[in-house]
Amino acid sequence: MLLGFLESFVISGFFFPSLLLYLMAVFLYLENISGIFLITICGYIGAFLGDQSSYLMGRLYGTNALNWSFIKKRQKQVDKVKQTFDKYEFTAILIGRMTPSLRPFSPFFVGVFRLNYQRFLIFDLIACSVWASGLVLLVVLWDYIANLF
Repeated sequence: MLLGFLESFVISGFFFPSLLLYLMAVFLYLENISGIFLITICGYIGAFLGDQSSYLMGRLYGTNALNWSFIKKRQKQVDKVKQTFDKYEFTAILIGRMTPSLRPFSPFFVGVFRLNYQRFLIFDLIACSVWASGLVLLVVLWDYIANLF
């Protein structure tokens, strides 16, 4: 659960890549330390809590972040990201959850842009479910995937 949180939280997500979470899940499963159900639940809860915390950070501190010179220099890109979130809410959140390099930052920017929390909550519940299911599928298929190479 902790790795799921760390890899999806905006501050720590850069330092804890999803590959680390995946390899830990594979290890726990193959060594019979943990069952697939527990891995799924812990991954889901950790990812969900990380996303919610990132959203809250964006909501509380994001307007200050938009005033940083680094961000101001990239105002066109920031505006484009906001337009994408406004136009494709669910799809943008789902793609943000499924893309490792975007995962920790997507909920943060949703909070920064002050998109509706109830909509984000529902979309995030669905996105985390899809992501946790994909993680479990990859863990279970580890032997098959490894034998392809």
